[in-house]
Amino acid sequence: MNTRNGFAIRYDGSSFSVSSGGVIAGKVAIQVAVDLIFPEMDWWDFPFIVADWWLKEVRESDRQDALRLRFMDGPAECVLTGHDVMLVQCRYDDKIDNDFADKLVRVPRVQVDQALTRYAKELLDLARTRRWDTPDVQHLRMRLAGG
Repeated sequence: MNTRNGFAIRYDGSSFSVSSGGVIAGKVAIQVAVDLIFPEMDWWDFPFIVADWWLKEVRESDRQDALRLRFMDGPAECVLTGHDVMLVQCRYDDKIDNDFADKLVRVPRVQVDQALTRYAKELLDLARTRRWDTPDVQHLRMRLAGG
């Protein structure tokens, strides 16, 4: 079954908070199609840390045939394979999520790259507004700048 593609990062900035250890946590998920969000819209994770990981993955794999977008909280990840158009499989503990089992989801690589860059920029804008300058914000800022 084909489903309408569209890759985006969904997050709830109002859920973000800084722990006593200086790490920012909140709700973040990957939307790979109109009706498919992974792991779930209310997934609680570390949005700045995973944004840094995802940008690193995209930049290091520059035009390679596979991307692994891992979440920090839990063994959840989306694996995208292909070159210009990528097949998406999202899974927990190496088991494909049931929502993806009967759907063929493909997204353009350029859309993935753009969505991840936009997400990182939006997070840094939010951090600037809230005057957060934690290590995870600093790492993401350096990654976006090309470091």
